[in-house]
Amino acid sequence: MKRILYRSPFVPPEWIAAHGFRPSRILPRNLAGSGGPVPTLQGVCPFMRGVIREMCSHTDAAGIVLTTVCDQVRHAADLLRRRVETPVFLMTVPATWQDPAPQALYLSELKRLGRFLVEHGGTTPSDVRLAEFMLEYEKRRSEWRGILSKCGSKACSEHMAAFLASRDLPDASPSQERQAGIRIALLGGPLHLDAFDLFDMIEKYGGTVVLDATETGERTLPGPFHRTDDFHAPPLEDLARTYFETIPDAFRRPNNRLYEWMRNAISERGIQGIVLVRHLWCDTWHAELARCSDELAVPVLDFELGEGHTDLGRAVRIQAFLEVLR
Repeated sequence: MKRILYRSPFVPPEWIAAHGFRPSRILPRNLAGSGGPVPTLQGVCPFMRGVIREMCSHTDAAGIVLTTVCDQVRHAADLLRRRVETPVFLMTVPATWQDPAPQALYLSELKRLGRFLVEHGGTTPSDVRLAEFMLEYEKRRSEWRGILSKCGSKACSEHMAAFLASRDLPDASPSQERQAGIRIALLGGPLHLDAFDLFDMIEKYGGTVVLDATETGERTLPGPFHRTDDFHAPPLEDLARTYFETIPDAFRRPNNRLYEWMRNAISERGIQGIVLVRHLWCDTWHAELARCSDELAVPVLDFELGEGHTDLGRAVRIQAFLEVLR
């Protein structure tokens, strides 16, 4: 089964799978990626540079799907179109959400994505087939949520990344137990796979991550579908509504739902501090730093991932932050 590569949580893997492809959400191992036919990349943030090189290494992919959530991703789509033979689809995800028009646009973009998938070897799914995949993914997300209260967030995040990269992951749940310590939330953009060591670094200095609210964590799991037992309305409409309305993110305008979601999580999990994780050049999350400090009522550490930062320097900042919280 051929793969469709994607990166954004606003691309529903259920829709890709229903067309007969294997959806594979790409996270680079590190900011250099794993190679590919792109020797130099000027004007691209370090994270997207890694994503591009990772996508270029998968020469057997049937297609690549990117979204318009930031200028760097749009630029990446242009670069990929010029440098690889794999078809590239750029999907519009509206930033505004408070009236019906943006959601209607998102639904039309999913339909356009469906035509792209059919054009490149997929099969138009019936409502029954799409509903089956929606229920499958909903079941797995429900399982993840059920173990989050007792499982280390690193194990959950790694498990989620692995499942989204390959639907063939066995059903075994992560077994790592959460450590005692100062209760920390991670918030921000996506983590590359090597950056998952941040969980270990926090534990080393006396903290424990009780919430992964980065783009690669539980914050971007969509909410439940309206009807998971009997889809009376066309399931694609429910799929679009759920993904468009229930994933809080910094790029949304307004992005009040992000802060409502975080305030609830802080209260429910007794969070004592937040590490705001952002990549070099990520203006979206950098702009949220002051508001996070003002609105979330717990200390916030600005933690930048990217070139020019040593592991020792990062460790010192984490250690100092946790000392302040003791």
